[in-house]
Amino acid sequence: SYNLRIRATHYNGLDHPIEQSIAIEVSKHFYQQWYFLLSLLVFTAALVFLIFKLRVRALHAKNAELRRYSVYIQEAREKKGKTIAREIHDQLGQILTLLKFDMYRIRKQLKQEQLASEQLMGQTDTVLETIDAALDSVKTISTRLRPSALDSLSLSEALQWQAMEFQRRTSIQVTLEIAKESHQISEEISLTLFRVLQEMLTNIIRHAKATEVAITFHENDTSYYLQVADNGVGCTAKEIRSKTSFGMISIRERCEALGGTMRINSPAMGGKTAIQERQRDGLWSTGTRIELLIPIPPAVKENNR
Repeated sequence: SYNLRIRATHYNGLDHPIEQSIAIEVSKHFYQQWYFLLSLLVFTAALVFLIFKLRVRALHAKNAELRRYSVYIQEAREKKGKTIAREIHDQLGQILTLLKFDMYRIRKQLKQEQLASEQLMGQTDTVLETIDAALDSVKTISTRLRPSALDSLSLSEALQWQAMEFQRRTSIQVTLEIAKESHQISEEISLTLFRVLQEMLTNIIRHAKATEVAITFHENDTSYYLQVADNGVGCTAKEIRSKTSFGMISIRERCEALGGTMRINSPAMGGKTAIQERQRDGLWSTGTRIELLIPIPPAVKENNR
C-alpha cells in the first residue's frame, strides 16, 4: 500500500493537511507472468534438444556416408589391384621367365663352345640371379596387390599360409588355432579377414617388438571370430585413438563395414582387467590382443539350417 498525503493552504492562511491510505495494485505484463516464463523455458529446452538430435542424426548420416564411401574405395582398390596383379604376373612375369630361359641357353652354348671366360660366365650368373630376384619381386608385388591364396585356398587355409609366410620372413614364432570353416565364406568377408590379418601382422613388425604371436580363427552360429595376440611392448589408449594410427583405423573401418566389432586388450592401456583377462586366457602378461567379431550374413544362416 502507499500513503497519499495532500497539503493545502486556505485563503486565510490556515493549513489543511489531509492524509489517506490507498492501495495501488500494478498488474504485470503477460510476458512477466510465471507461467509464461515457465513455458518459454520449456520451449527453449525442447528446441535445444531438437536441434541437438537433428545435429546428431546428421552426424550419424554423414559418418555412414563416409563409411560407405570408404568401403567403395576399398572395393575399387581391391578390384584395381586384382587387375594390376594379374597383368604384372602374366605379362612381366612371362617376359622375365623367357629372358631367364634365353640366358640359360646362351650360358650353356658359351660353355659348350668354350667361348666364354670365367669373368663372362660369372656375369651371366649375376644376370640370372638378378632375373630370379625380379621374379620374386613380381610375385611379392602381385601377392600384395591381390592375395592369390584366396583364389585357390579356403579362408582358413589362406590365413594359415599368411601366418607361415610371416613366420618365415620375420623368424617370429607363430602359434595357430585355426578351425576349418563349415561353409563357403563370401569373398567380401574372406578378403576383409585376410587383409585385417595382414594389417595386424604388419603392425606387429613395425611397433610390437614381439617374439611370439598367437592367431585364432573360428566360427559359431552367429559370427566369425579372429584374434591376434603378441608378447610385445603393447599399445596405449592414446596410441589407439591417435588420428595417425592408420593401421587401426583401417582395421576398424573394414570391420564396421561388415557390421562387426573390434576389441583391443593391452596391459599398457592401464588397469588390472587386461592382465587378468590375459592370464585367464593363457596369454602373455605383455603385448596386445585384437579381437574381431564379424556377423554371419542371414542368407548363410538360412542355408546352413
